[in-house]
Amino acid sequence: MPPEQIPTRDKELEERFLAAYDAQVKSIFRYIYYRTGQEKEETQELAQEVFMRTWAYLRENKRPIDDIRAFLFQVARHVIADRWRKHKPALPLEEISPQEEPVTPPLPHATIDLLIMEQHLLKLPIRHREILTLRFISDLGTEETGRILGLSANNVAVLTNRALKKLRKMIPRMDNT
Repeated sequence: MPPEQIPTRDKELEERFLAAYDAQVKSIFRYIYYRTGQEKEETQELAQEVFMRTWAYLRENKRPIDDIRAFLFQVARHVIADRWRKHKPALPLEEISPQEEPVTPPLPHATIDLLIMEQHLLKLPIRHREILTLRFISDLGTEETGRILGLSANNVAVLTNRALKKLRKMIPRMDNT
């Protein structure tokens, strides 16, 4: 291959990667945030790791990636799993005493509803949390979610319904009477 073609390939690769980054960075961030419940800074580091691994994969000239969005979510799943393996809590959660809550101004109802939803989402089993995060927070369809998780679209639909049913049971109903 002549040397003048190498920069063109690298330039095309870089442009494709940057386009994928611009299009998917918010979705990957939200997915990691809702899967892990981490602080913003930790979530940003994990999202950065997803894109660094993806860039390394592309640069190593491995198999071409057909669906970059699905690939990024698969990498995010691996990054989250790696994080949990490396940073298991040294103390059981029952032994950790909660810190005092800072005084914050009252929140609007929509924000309160979102916080309640986040708390309950984090209490779901990992598989249910992952399905709901991909489907509703990352706004993926059943087929794309299936590609990421290695499931059929029908299986994703069934798991989504089960996860929603479980989440509905957890969330307290507010009666406006």
